[in-house]
Amino acid sequence: MSGQSAGGMHVLSAATLGCRLIVPRPLAASKPRRRRRKRSYECPDITAFVGRQLRGLVRRAAGGDLEAMSALKEISRLTGVALGDAARALNDPDGPAYSWEQIAAEYGSSKQNAIKRWANTKEQTA
Repeated sequence: MSGQSAGGMHVLSAATLGCRLIVPRPLAASKPRRRRRKRSYECPDITAFVGRQLRGLVRRAAGGDLEAMSALKEISRLTGVALGDAARALNDPDGPAYSWEQIAAEYGSSKQNAIKRWANTKEQTA
């Protein structure tokens, strides 16, 4: 009979109890964790994310949260600054060097408006 020794005494073991022994592995034998590769996000992904966040702030403002209204105003200001920075970077001769006409077309504006709105004052006179 399993579970009995020669002297007739019962020996309790993991096998006779129907249990599994879990023995921890030594630290040296453990495999190093794989690092997750960072997911790259494309412009449509980011646009969708920002849109969801903005809709959430609008819902909060509609519910009476004045702080959400202030947050939306600050986001509007930051968006304007970011647009100017991006337009100047796109027009930079050391960078992609897009023309103001190309930048304005992508933005949905005229070349003159893009220059007036985003160009450095030095470039406007040249």
